[in-house]
Amino acid sequence: MKPMIPSTINGVRAFAVISSLLLCVLCCRGQAPSSTPPSANVANSISYSIAQRGAMIPAAGRNADDEGVDFRTGLNPAPGSILVPMLGLLSQQINATVSVLEALENLQPQIDRATQMIVSTLKQGGKLLICGNGGSASEAGHFATELVGRFFENRRSLPGINLSGDASVATCIGNDFGFDNTFARQIEGLGKEGDLVVVLTSSGDSANIIEALKTSRQMGLASLSLLGRGGGKAKGLATCEIIVPGDSGRAAQEAHLFLIHYFCEAIDRIEPPKLSKA
Repeated sequence: MKPMIPSTINGVRAFAVISSLLLCVLCCRGQAPSSTPPSANVANSISYSIAQRGAMIPAAGRNADDEGVDFRTGLNPAPGSILVPMLGLLSQQINATVSVLEALENLQPQIDRATQMIVSTLKQGGKLLICGNGGSASEAGHFATELVGRFFENRRSLPGINLSGDASVATCIGNDFGFDNTFARQIEGLGKEGDLVVVLTSSGDSANIIEALKTSRQMGLASLSLLGRGGGKAKGLATCEIIVPGDSGRAAQEAHLFLIHYFCEAIDRIEPPKLSKA
């Protein structure tokens, strides 16, 4: 299977650039010839769009979000506007995310190993036990959904279980055994030889993630960690780990979702033999 990370990241970069240009074009529509065009800066373009909307709305019809916007120039929010602190924020966050995704190319060996572990587990009849907390819990559910449902190709349903998704199980274990054992207890009950435990954490310091990895090791189960911010206390506990560079938890979660989609695309591409039905 050919590496897909560079081409996929290039697609993300291109999408960001095209989106910025499209936003500028949309903001310019309906502009009088004598008006000063908005800056190419994405944040200024957004401010321009909001100002143009306000200029066409009578004062009595403007909502609270319009308060403080300079509708005469249509270029920048007036002093005191709620939009002032956001000038340039969109561009900054796009650039930060693209930089983190580009840095994943330096982790190609780890990503290749993780992909091989996931594909091998599924081909040999094993299942993925996936867990995380908060936003990472949502991503665990997202991964399981792509496996059981589908990502892109119509293939047979693949076994992936979101250990973060059952509130009754999680609260039972938390109440009777402590929150630290929320995932470890489920791995004890559901894990079988040949399964793969996948954990997601942007900090690496969640106690229940640590216990999940320790239990996996005690049971002889392979494990994969998607980490961030240096890996935290979870660093070194999994069979394979991918530590997203940088100190941003937000960027780590965005990179984790990118990797989930990357793994799913790899699953769809596997040949031969295909994972799909004949």
